[in-house]
Amino acid sequence: SVVRIEVASQVPDYKTPWNAGRFSGGTGTGFLIGKNQFLTNAHVVSNARRVLITMHGSSRKFPARVVHIAHDCDLALIEVEDFTPFKELPHLEIGNIPQLESEVRVIGYPIGGERISVTRGVVSRIDFSAYSHSRADSHLVVQIDAAINPGNSGGPVLQNGKVVGVAFQGLRQADNTGYMIPPPVVKRFLKDIE
Repeated sequence: SVVRIEVASQVPDYKTPWNAGRFSGGTGTGFLIGKNQFLTNAHVVSNARRVLITMHGSSRKFPARVVHIAHDCDLALIEVEDFTPFKELPHLEIGNIPQLESEVRVIGYPIGGERISVTRGVVSRIDFSAYSHSRADSHLVVQIDAAINPGNSGGPVLQNGKVVGVAFQGLRQADNTGYMIPPPVVKRFLKDIE
């Protein structure tokens, strides 16, 4: 249910709008939450010109498109053009906010390898903070001591088989300090797009 997302993006140049803008590419992670509904971070697919999804254990890339995006809470919902290869995959269920000092697992495709990565960590803080993608306003955020690296963004954070967060940023100045978007923010995003 956890997929690798490759994005080719074009960032507009607002100072010189007659120029095409800067082209770039990147990778992230997403996961299946419903029929042809993959949840990821907004910053993973922001300004996307092309989105490709790769299933775990496969080399085939499936074209996808952004359906909904919310930059303030750094969440996006994408869908593939042909859902047939994914229809047997289980959907991940959104759980509740984890307790302080409880253990969680972060699943994703961080840079440095092509295969899926699983790291464990402990919930160390629950607070309100501005998300680094938009810096628009403060939302609930959960700090964990699991390593969250570029490429992990958009991946599920699991506890007891349920999603208790979406990995979205790490703290470069500190070792093993990562942040996840907790279930109340995810559920609000899903309700709003409904």
